[in-house]
Amino acid sequence: MRKFIHCLSLFLLLLAACRPNTPSATAPPRAKHSFTDSLVVPTGAVRTQRGGTCWAYGVVGMWESEALAAGERLDLSELWLVRAAYYEKGLKFVRTRGRVAFSQGGELSDAEALARQYGLAEEGWIDSLRAAEVDHGRLLRRVRWWALKTWLLDRYEEADWEQGLERILDEEIAPINEVSAKSYSFGSHSAYGSYLHHPFYSDFTLEVPDNWMGHKTRNLPLDELMATIDASLRRGCTVGWNADTSERGFRPRAGVAELPPDSEVTPEARQEAFDRGLTTDDHIMQIVGIAYRDDGRRYYKVRNSWGPVGRFEGFFYASEAYVRMKTIEILVKES
Repeated sequence: MRKFIHCLSLFLLLLAACRPNTPSATAPPRAKHSFTDSLVVPTGAVRTQRGGTCWAYGVVGMWESEALAAGERLDLSELWLVRAAYYEKGLKFVRTRGRVAFSQGGELSDAEALARQYGLAEEGWIDSLRAAEVDHGRLLRRVRWWALKTWLLDRYEEADWEQGLERILDEEIAPINEVSAKSYSFGSHSAYGSYLHHPFYSDFTLEVPDNWMGHKTRNLPLDELMATIDASLRRGCTVGWNADTSERGFRPRAGVAELPPDSEVTPEARQEAFDRGLTTDDHIMQIVGIAYRDDGRRYYKVRNSWGPVGRFEGFFYASEAYVRMKTIEILVKES
């Protein structure tokens, strides 16, 4: 009975945690400024994510951009990594007896870890029409229910108990019997954050719900975190960006993400917002460049994964203050 109550409470909590984090009010209209790109790293076309899979789209976009810089064009499948993630989450839920985050989301380091284990598939491994029809909400519910039954009924004691999960993924996404996954060399990537509750220059496990793999993040002072973003862009490498999107000033359809003009961004303000749940790990995107607004203010150009919509057809400009305040974590290629 205690096992059942624990699991029921866990799943009710997870259902609440999967709701999109959106602003409580509509931001007031603002004048449209113009932007001039100062530095832009080449990227592929903007894609449209399905479900809470931004973690795959943001990082696959990084790899494809890095390939472009090397004179190679890649078109990799995000869904392949999503399938691998559901498989690993299901097994981990059973093996930890329900003590693991279980949602559609993930973190920046997930994609690389899964790619090293499962390889990568080209975009065409599953028919594009079938891929568009994948119901990620139903998929999540089915995998959760399988994991719950497998744990509660002790089915993990049976031989080949994992095959039930494979069947669900085959039915909801596609069978992988004929897929020839390939290994790609991406070089080495590292995750960085900036927090006051861990020593600087130490590695720590980022305390956010979607960090189901328990990845480590390197803690840097805030100015060094920003300098790391700039250095990566100047080397010709984009930056994976995990950020809060619940602010009223996050308006990608209008082409901007901004804080109120009087906002003071300090390490202490960042920490307070994180501790109070005002800064949360909502969305992973790709920082692709540096730009300046018509009044001289510095911005970062961001590639989103919500399709070619909005003023800049899938891109938007995030103010330097917004990035300083609302960054959860970044992922950069090591030089």
